[in-house]
Amino acid sequence: MHSPTQNRDMLLSLQPQGPAWSRKTTGWKAQFFLAVGALLSRLERDEENMADEMYPSTAYQTLENWEDDFNLPDPCTHGEQNIDIRRAALMTKFKKKEVASIPYLVAYAKALGYDIEIITHRPSICGIARCGDRLGARIIPAAYCGVARCGDTIGAAGNLLAGVIGVKVLNERINLAYCGISRCGDRIGVIRPATELECRFNTAIGAGKLAIYLYQSNNQQ
Repeated sequence: MHSPTQNRDMLLSLQPQGPAWSRKTTGWKAQFFLAVGALLSRLERDEENMADEMYPSTAYQTLENWEDDFNLPDPCTHGEQNIDIRRAALMTKFKKKEVASIPYLVAYAKALGYDIEIITHRPSICGIARCGDRLGARIIPAAYCGVARCGDTIGAAGNLLAGVIGVKVLNERINLAYCGISRCGDRIGVIRPATELECRFNTAIGAGKLAIYLYQSNNQQ
């Protein structure tokens, strides 16, 4: 990209020949060409950034236009929205047809400002679950007869989501009452739900799946 000074010198050199067309870098004419050169530099920079504006994950100047196209802000929008959170919300709608996976959801939560852990639960299936089995036990998905194929690892944990998933929010979201600090009338515990995270995840995981959100206090690991 050319600097305003380089553009000024270029414009001065394009003047006709003759004593009336000074090429000095001082004076009102040089100052005028310097202002024009600054405008040309900005246009050149915008041209180079145009590739970023063509995709919502990198858009900056056209971010509001992208949001208008995808009806954002929406009911899931809560609190202060920085540019990373706005892009993450936009990408969720932009990739709505993408199959939600554990790495995708973890990365998406990170973009929203949350650290999470996904806990998968095996759904109880008629003909497979036995009397005494938990409904939605927290175990690694098993290899089912008629479903598993030759070469599959028995009990392999995949990245696809089961019918019920646990979303453990690792950020501190529970304020507990402490002896010597809390006063009479204070609540035993106050949960600050990750409202935007829950709203967007319930949409992202797709139909037929249930997300259970788990929160922790400052003394829980």
